[in-house]
Amino acid sequence: MLKLSIIGTSKIVEEHIKVAVEAGFELFSISSTRKNSKNCKKLTQKYNFKHSFNDWKIAVSHSSKYKDISFLIAPRIQDTYKILKMILNKNKKKFVFVEKPITTNINQFKDLIVYKKNVFVGYNRIFYNNIVFLKKNLKKINSVDVKCPEINRKNILHNSVHVISILFYLFGDLKLLNKKKNKNNLFIHLENKKKLPIYIFFNFKAYENFSINIYSHRKKFLLKPLEKLTIYDGINKKVHSLNKNLVEYIPKLKYQNDEHFKNYFKPGFLNQMKAFKEFIKTKKNIYNDLVVSKKIMLLTKKIIS
Repeated sequence: MLKLSIIGTSKIVEEHIKVAVEAGFELFSISSTRKNSKNCKKLTQKYNFKHSFNDWKIAVSHSSKYKDISFLIAPRIQDTYKILKMILNKNKKKFVFVEKPITTNINQFKDLIVYKKNVFVGYNRIFYNNIVFLKKNLKKINSVDVKCPEINRKNILHNSVHVISILFYLFGDLKLLNKKKNKNNLFIHLENKKKLPIYIFFNFKAYENFSINIYSHRKKFLLKPLEKLTIYDGINKKVHSLNKNLVEYIPKLKYQNDEHFKNYFKPGFLNQMKAFKEFIKTKKNIYNDLVVSKKIMLLTKKIIS
């Protein structure tokens, strides 16, 4: 059985632990980047980890002695680079699942790219069943528009970057053509290699769900929130019974799927963990590697600059 050493004890880590057990991993060790973490002790007892460490560096050294152990690291993004670097320097053959978007420092990617065959980057939204469905079924797209409510421009690096990962996954490499900004808004025009226009509107004062609208002739594919896919095909014409001049045009609902209510696990998490397990076993190239992660972060940095 494949063994897993986990670094990080935030709330999201427990969600990863649940799917790791479901996917067939043996929980080997857990550690925190914060010494004497109370949550580390709770998770150790609740999920029966064989080993628990107050110091993540000791955890890395200990786990690196065993051949069949892989890592899942989910620390603060400012700690991810140094943890990842230490793991891979200790043993270049270890496989690492990184929960965060690696780093916001583009220069740090230069040191890591050599390990691209060992690192699995956790952009979990691309493992949503709805996103996988779109990847297989989207054809002849006319345009895409995206709405991202954000706290501020800087938070795009940590939050909306996951939306940009979806756009990369669905439409390929993206190029920034134009942007307009003011105090409360940021408007972005992107295109892929096929010249598909993609528009992103960041609103720093909005309170609504993220949304992605994909238009394909008479069809509209709507992700809002990102876990819920609604497909419209064509238009229904509704004439008001009291006033024949009052006409309402309503999109025809064809399909709807909300992943929030499908199972016990967070959307995308189980698919993601199964993909990581397959990556370890087959050692084949994956989509969400360090190269793609660098491209996503590079574009995101250009967007907010």
